[in-house]
Amino acid sequence: MRSTHPRYVPAAVASGALAIALALLAGCATPPQQTAATPAAISPVGQEKTYLELIDGLMKQGAYHAALAHLDGFERDYGPRDGTRLLRADAERLTGEREAAATHYEALLNSPYRASALHGLALIAAPTDPARAIALLDDATRADPTRASLWNDLGFLALQQADWPRAARALGRAAELAPDQPRYQANLALYRELVGQPQAADLPPDVLARIQR
Repeated sequence: MRSTHPRYVPAAVASGALAIALALLAGCATPPQQTAATPAAISPVGQEKTYLELIDGLMKQGAYHAALAHLDGFERDYGPRDGTRLLRADAERLTGEREAAATHYEALLNSPYRASALHGLALIAAPTDPARAIALLDDATRADPTRASLWNDLGFLALQQADWPRAARALGRAAELAPDQPRYQANLALYRELVGQPQAADLPPDVLARIQR
């Protein structure tokens, strides 16, 4: 049976424990804003950056409704800016709010995000007006000629319209600008199949399987 009598604690140990306890109490009494590890010590710029990274992460995960809710919170606290307008337009387009998305994209046509705005408008137009979508993507590639995703989407739309010269040029640029993207390589190989120039022996097996499907 364990003894219920208090154990003897040497005076030196007891005084040391008391000093530690007092130090801990003093630490607890320190105002939060004076400690370097508290969230309040993060600069406003750092807080904004962290919040934007959260929203960008939600977009990449496909949580578009959650991203829109957090965009509301961000703009309430920090105000709107071109970058958040673009994120909002993308999220609205991907949740089916096409008119709202188009309005936000159009507001960015004279901003540094012009190419992205044109891309978004093209994606909205593509199902019903492919000719307009192609024209918008032509404009987007002039605004940002090294962005592979613009060339890929332009080439794929041209492929659907049997515009072989435009498809060849656009898909070739996409594949060379982003050689590690299997989707771009697959679209270029699909073009070659359609025009009778397979030249696909050097493609990875997974890309060939996608083309066959």
